[in-house]
Amino acid sequence: MFKTFPYGGGSIGLLYIIDHKKYKKHLETGFYKYGFRIFMPEFKSKILNNITKEEHVIGDVAGINLKPIDYKNPDKVDKLISSILKIKDEKHNLIYMEEINLMDYEIISAIEKGTSLKFPKGLDISLYNLPIILKEIFDKNNMEGIKKEVLIICQYKEMVYNIVNFISHMFKFISVIGIPENEKEEVYEAILKDTGISIFQPKNIDRNIRNYDIIINLSNELLVKVINIKRKSIVIDFSITKPFKSMDNPMVITDISLDITDSSIRDNDLIEDEISSRLYEGIFKNEHRTFCRLYSKNNLYNVEELANRQFQIKGEF
Repeated sequence: MFKTFPYGGGSIGLLYIIDHKKYKKHLETGFYKYGFRIFMPEFKSKILNNITKEEHVIGDVAGINLKPIDYKNPDKVDKLISSILKIKDEKHNLIYMEEINLMDYEIISAIEKGTSLKFPKGLDISLYNLPIILKEIFDKNNMEGIKKEVLIICQYKEMVYNIVNFISHMFKFISVIGIPENEKEEVYEAILKDTGISIFQPKNIDRNIRNYDIIINLSNELLVKVINIKRKSIVIDFSITKPFKSMDNPMVITDISLDITDSSIRDNDLIEDEISSRLYEGIFKNEHRTFCRLYSKNNLYNVEELANRQFQIKGEF
């Protein structure tokens, strides 16, 4: 049996950087209100307040840029990294930026390398919610999940094992692609022993990709032809690069949101009531909580709204 994969880990020392609009609005309520009418710098590194959880400081909220950043411009990215380093100290080991959805994987990697800080991935809380999401979708659409065919796309055996464990009580037919050839037998035997499920590992996935009703992706590379996926398939892409996010399917889920209004963190007026999985992991580490809404094409929907979009497609699911 595989050991559970530690998605989070390490002590919390979060540097949380708000977006430029929120930062500018925050500063304009104070000393800088009139100064910005004369001159507004592009970058101004500033710690704004602490993040406190259960009376312990676990991080800082900061502002960096007061104007939009062209993340395709290497000079601007270098200035961003230099500005982050001005306020980073030894207690910080994680970084979260509200503008992360504007960055591609290379920019995220460059920031991590340049600052020696890691972006939380949000995988632990996302995968915990995976069976909850699927059950709610099935309930809203009056579907019987046990008969649906599931495809998991992932290169890491520990992660595949965890996903199958999370959903094994819901499905009989689970396929996996992406596992290195020399690890396939090990994965098959471990999953069969612990769940009783005999996973299928197809060699030519594009030939039968239309058979799958649910696709769960954790790969940063696109390993299937998107055009061959049926439009009524539920696609859940929890990878970093989100290669499925541009699909036309009405139900492409790329992240979850979590409501934290009942937590002590809400004493901080710069942190929203509803936060992404990445930020949640950065603050709460591996504490489990049921999702609030779902991200699809950078918009937030509740399950009923997504289910209604799915229902409008003609044909059987």
